[in-house]
Amino acid sequence: MRIILLLAVSLLMAFSGIAFANTDVELIEVIFNVGLFSEFDANGGTGGDGLQHMEGVSGAYVYSDGMTNVRTFNNTSVSLDVWGMNDYSSGGVAGAYFSDGNWSVTLFDDQSNSVLSISGTVDWYEELETDTNAVDGRGIVSILPSTVHVDHGYWGQNARWASNNNKSGIQTKISNITPLPLTDYQSDWQSTNVRLLIWADSSQIPEPLTLVFLSSGLLFVRRRKR
Repeated sequence: MRIILLLAVSLLMAFSGIAFANTDVELIEVIFNVGLFSEFDANGGTGGDGLQHMEGVSGAYVYSDGMTNVRTFNNTSVSLDVWGMNDYSSGGVAGAYFSDGNWSVTLFDDQSNSVLSISGTVDWYEELETDTNAVDGRGIVSILPSTVHVDHGYWGQNARWASNNNKSGIQTKISNITPLPLTDYQSDWQSTNVRLLIWADSSQIPEPLTLVFLSSGLLFVRRRKR
């Protein structure tokens, strides 16, 4: 099942009012999380090559059955750490590629019971500055099968994380970055406004550096207008 990648954030938020059907969930497709905290440590990682950390405990939207069904979670645990950084910033535009990391997601019901948990490692992840105080990221993560827990009493007997190769895709949008200006990955910065999409289907994410090619023209125009 394919999900349209370029889905507007406003549309995703609007879906939060849709009722969850009283049928078994065929698959759990994507998690949308708003309001995460992000902190970049320029001297972190292995050998001081930079560490990007994201975490959050609320604001998750889970879509399933091709976005026919949606649930809102107020109690979550989300963590993403990436390191092994290569800073490819250029011309005052910040960009970096990370070659390693780990991640985990746990969703809790209203009684604080875990109804979905999953974790694993990061194959690759990259970020590119796309506005004066915003960075977009994307990458591929591997899933450790032994860590996957799906509460079938909560979701339905047919529920599963819809990855057929133990890999999923992630997208991030980090805004309201401080301090500015952000021109490279040689100094610390942070944000309290991070959006995270986790796609069960890793094919939704293009190969590394595609984000650079897609955005470079817009960035060139933006920089010249400053």
